[in-house]
Amino acid sequence: MRVRNTRGRALCLCRTPTPALSARVLCRSYIAHTLFAAMRSALQCSPFRGVGIVIGILASLLLLSACGSSAPVVEETAMPDAFPNHTHADIQRAVQGHTDTLTAFEGDLRMNLNSPMRDERFRATLRQRRADSLWMNVRGPLGINAARMLVTRDSFYVHNRIDNELAAGPVEAAQQVLPVPMSSERLFQNLLGLLVPPNGPDWSMRADSTLYHIEDEAGRYTYSVDPSIWRVVRYVERAEDGTVVDERTFTDHTRVAGVLLPTRIVLRRPNEGVHALMTYRSITLTPKSLSFPFDVPADVQRVALP
Repeated sequence: MRVRNTRGRALCLCRTPTPALSARVLCRSYIAHTLFAAMRSALQCSPFRGVGIVIGILASLLLLSACGSSAPVVEETAMPDAFPNHTHADIQRAVQGHTDTLTAFEGDLRMNLNSPMRDERFRATLRQRRADSLWMNVRGPLGINAARMLVTRDSFYVHNRIDNELAAGPVEAAQQVLPVPMSSERLFQNLLGLLVPPNGPDWSMRADSTLYHIEDEAGRYTYSVDPSIWRVVRYVERAEDGTVVDERTFTDHTRVAGVLLPTRIVLRRPNEGVHALMTYRSITLTPKSLSFPFDVPADVQRVALP
């Protein structure tokens, strides 16, 4: 079953970065340099202008796991009668529902990105098999394929089709230089907005007028749950001093094959000056066939991860 967006709405996330932040992003690691390498030719070839930085930042954001977009028709929902008196276990059970039975998905999305380097817009196709593999194809202007990424249980690949370079290595090497979880399960939850708040003695729960908020004892991690749809609509990670280092919001939920999914995901990493808006144009759950093509030219320049 497929769902497509049917009406338009704009959202702007604009921020002026500093040179220090820009340098910090570019110098993070060798893999960051490899992922951004496409920018060299992008600056010299207008049809691919800025695609390289998009590849790098999107890869970092997805391995967590300007401004126009389209939004879906969102179904009517109602607050449950028991709110705000649900238990922590009630909330966790309702959020998880039957989503643990989902095994794969395919999505076509638009990405609007505001970063220390520049503002970008592009389209991408994502395919993921929950148990083991994530594949992404990035398309630049005129629908030209600019790059592909593949993450398996044990390996990580990025093919920069602009410079004909292939970065490859074990997942452990990528994990060392990308400050994000490489777990296929975590990726699946974030890309579909199916985060499940933890439960246990180190987690507390409170409610405001519309949401439940589940926080760890130290106040570093917060999951905000909307009980009218039983989905996490905001996730925040804070540094020890309380500043936000990672924020994800999930909105405009629509039903796909009986499952409520967000079609708008905003990713914000203030310490890196990164704001990104992902808008799904279509989503297919558990497609009948799911391929991960990753053919590369015989003369591709291979770059190993350290």
